[in-house]
Amino acid sequence: MYKKILLIFLLIFLFFHPSSAGELLEKTVYIAVTSDEHGNLFDYDFISKEEFPGGLVRVSTWIKEFRKEHPDLIVLSVGDIIQGTPVTALHNAQFDKEPDPMIIAMNFIGYQAAALGNHDIEQGLPVLDELQKQAKFPILAANAVFEKKKNKPYFEPYIIIHVDGIKIAVLGMITPGIPQWLNKEVYAGIKFLDIPENAQYWVKQIKKKEKPDIIIGLLHSGYGKKEVGEENQPKPIENAAIETAELNPELDIILSGHIHIPMENDMINGVLMSQPGSGAKNISLITIKMIKTDKNWEVKTKTAQLISMKDVKRDEELFKILQPYFEKTKEFSETPLTVIDKDLNTFHSYFKDCAIVDLIHQVQLQETGADISAAALFNPNLQLEKGDITIADVAGIYKYENFLYVKEMTGKQVKDYLEYCATFFNSPDKFNEGIISGKLKGYNYDTLEGVSYEIDLSEPEGERIINLIETKTGKPVNMEKIYKVAMNNYRSNGGGGHLESADALETSIIYRSSFPVRDLIIKYLQEGNSFSTSPSGNWKIIQEQEIIEIINKNLDNIKNMR
Repeated sequence: MYKKILLIFLLIFLFFHPSSAGELLEKTVYIAVTSDEHGNLFDYDFISKEEFPGGLVRVSTWIKEFRKEHPDLIVLSVGDIIQGTPVTALHNAQFDKEPDPMIIAMNFIGYQAAALGNHDIEQGLPVLDELQKQAKFPILAANAVFEKKKNKPYFEPYIIIHVDGIKIAVLGMITPGIPQWLNKEVYAGIKFLDIPENAQYWVKQIKKKEKPDIIIGLLHSGYGKKEVGEENQPKPIENAAIETAELNPELDIILSGHIHIPMENDMINGVLMSQPGSGAKNISLITIKMIKTDKNWEVKTKTAQLISMKDVKRDEELFKILQPYFEKTKEFSETPLTVIDKDLNTFHSYFKDCAIVDLIHQVQLQETGADISAAALFNPNLQLEKGDITIADVAGIYKYENFLYVKEMTGKQVKDYLEYCATFFNSPDKFNEGIISGKLKGYNYDTLEGVSYEIDLSEPEGERIINLIETKTGKPVNMEKIYKVAMNNYRSNGGGGHLESADALETSIIYRSSFPVRDLIIKYLQEGNSFSTSPSGNWKIIQEQEIIEIINKNLDNIKNMR
């Protein structure tokens, strides 16, 4: 009788616990990821006044729908959240004491963690400290450490998330190029460690302390060993996602960002890689099939797919909460500043002087009294229609919140700076491969005002700048003379490699503006200064006509360049 009762209990146990009879328990973990949201809260472009195919109001709809069937969905951001559109520009300039609209939206959606982005730290540590208080999720950056506390992270290094008995560790990292781009006062007391090696340290610590079933790297760093133009740059590497995977096979997944390029999936050294791109236009959906063997959960399969927000409707509930921000931004961005007498665009402005870029130069020279201005074009697809120029138009011209600096440079350093810029182009014998060499990104191709010059692409790199003349005197630039050169803080701190190439990285900074360049342009126009619709014509490529004929046949490709 006793044996029969024991047998009945055993059969009941096996019925309700089939895994103990040799069958394996399986579960699925879902993760939705956005990156480089850059203030894209709404599905409306305040600059073009057109629909925007992304934004957090659309992400919210998709997340809500997905959570109806999968309530344990994890939502993450790869960083660069609070800067980049008129919404955030207005908030950061005039309403910074109010709750940040991006954080309001992310709290509403239910983000569980975000990596710190370089444009987030650009607002300064007090702003970040306040944001962290507002956010219902941690901002992670394991490799941003106290300078004097033996590599103790300033921000939280990682977070543990539990999903139905499965333990997930999310490790956050920020690109370590900050000192090249920002004034040290912005991040005083913090140093930035190299990502691959620091990830190796933290993976070891996490495994030992937390014993997670899944480890995810949330890296505000691009998918690539080195970005274009970094070949001669010293470490730390700005874009280290691939190298991090190569050095850290114990990471299950790396979610990367920073370079704004969507990348659906790849597998490197057993690590699944995915990169959503920018503007909340895509979600990277990660699907992880887990299997339980004995007492341990193991990853059976892991996949990633990009989900476009293009055809997703906005979440009206979230929009209603944020509508005051929308209305204030729309009113602000449509404020007229001046009037232009003809249509302008930037379609050819990498290849010939452009009135829109000249406006930046005019402002930089007037604001600082510098001898020379250096500036890049940030939007090669910009169109301004005849009539009113508004604050939104200025945001389209200058979309970054850079500050204005003045550095002292010799005439030789100025020439070498221009020679570096001229590497943006191929020589004529390679025009069939493309006019642009790929050695610099478009936002790193600077032109100068305050001097006139020609670029002869038939000459070897380093010898392309000819007829370099001071505008005021009409005399050749003196190679020994000290010139005051206005440029943004990104460039002044070494961003792009220009100053290092010209051996001018350590030269004196003699001026720093109190307001971003974009605000200075707005102020310049509000004060009644002119916006000339004719370029000054101070620089020219010798092969201009040949280039224009080629690019007119490929204008769509040119307009879509970063």
